[in-house]
Amino acid sequence: MDDEGETEFDALHEVAQTFDGKYGDFSWSASPVAEIGQLLVSSSLVTLWREFPLLAFTVTLPQYQNNGIVSHIISQSAELLREAGFHELRLVVTRSNSASNLYRKLGFVEFDRGSR
Repeated sequence: MDDEGETEFDALHEVAQTFDGKYGDFSWSASPVAEIGQLLVSSSLVTLWREFPLLAFTVTLPQYQNNGIVSHIISQSAELLREAGFHELRLVVTRSNSASNLYRKLGFVEFDRGSR
């Protein structure tokens, strides 16, 4: 998530609001998790925002970051959405987000807010 000085409580509250529909209907079927043993280590949270799938959040335990899990989870979300008939997955991210390069490698392209 973009670090804008939020506390852990703020982040948990934002995720809870995502489940409650803040960014559209939550898509359980397009929000896979990665587990190691019985430990949930990563997940993508996908919603349907204004009829388009939105990658609202990816969440990964710090000790499991930078090892390909997030790439796999996002790719899995995209494949599940493709199987459901969707042809794009959107996300909103600041240019300074450290994951921007990852998103580009996964095929996300940047659009100016005024162009869509």
